[in-house]
Amino acid sequence: MNEDRTPVLVGCGQITQREPDPAAALSPMDLTAAAARQAADDAGAGAALLQALDTVLVVRSFSDTSWRFTCPFGRYSNPPKSLARRLVASNAQRLVYTHPGGNMPQWCINRLFEMVTRGEVAAALIAGGEALATQKAAQRSGLDLDWSEDPGGAPEMWGVDRRGWNDVEDRHRMAGAIFAYPLFENAIRGHLGRSIAGHQAAMGSLFAQFAAVAANNPLADRRQGFAAAEIAAVGPDNPYIGFPYTKLMNANAFIDQAAALILTSAGKARALGIPEDKWVYLHGCADAYDHWYISDRKDFHSSPAMRIVAEETLAMVLCPG
Repeated sequence: MNEDRTPVLVGCGQITQREPDPAAALSPMDLTAAAARQAADDAGAGAALLQALDTVLVVRSFSDTSWRFTCPFGRYSNPPKSLARRLVASNAQRLVYTHPGGNMPQWCINRLFEMVTRGEVAAALIAGGEALATQKAAQRSGLDLDWSEDPGGAPEMWGVDRRGWNDVEDRHRMAGAIFAYPLFENAIRGHLGRSIAGHQAAMGSLFAQFAAVAANNPLADRRQGFAAAEIAAVGPDNPYIGFPYTKLMNANAFIDQAAALILTSAGKARALGIPEDKWVYLHGCADAYDHWYISDRKDFHSSPAMRIVAEETLAMVLCPG
């Protein structure tokens, strides 16, 4: 392989906005642009790196995916083009928006790294952001924001354009993760032979470890460092959201956060003067998905796809040839 086409991650950025005044807060796209600039600065190349981008990819937002989060203040018709304009990334010819999927950030990294090795991509940005906390605060205060933007054109679409449930599942209220994941969790509990109380305690212990990390992370939304018993115990402030998940076991969608990373070829990184101690190599990767409709799966407690991608990734690391 041409060593100049070795793909490397060179910069990352992450922002959590806690502006209490929705009129003063950054919009979702402005928040995303701020994370992208931070990633370019992290690489040490700043505006020169943004100018060198040939690909700008935006991960699909919740507000553009689910009716529960639909934004009443307008929408971006071409998110990657709006982002590229803010960054003055005028050389970016490939503008990509993704279909829904929590796997899409890693899926896009895998795909872009492959494109770098083929010489199809030299520098790419992957970014995404939400301002659902500001959106909710503005709605509650009766403030009318303007987040509409139509820069023209249509982005290239990546991912799977397919509803996550079939008609039978829809009739039985399996239309979404909020319904399906509790089914999976109870199947895992049954497979492990645990009682309800025993499984709640095990989940509380697992999430308490995440909470301990979040407590020391200034970018985390919840930094209270909840103990296992607090997370597992059901009460007025911690009700079930979908049994057996309590509120503290669920991610909070109503946050203002954005993140971005920039990847390049080794040759482009070298040309931009990005020091090699900033280069992060991808030693192994894989992606897959289980049977698309959950009613087609052999059971609800296992994921063959997760097992396979772990095996494939480790195999690539251990036997890169």
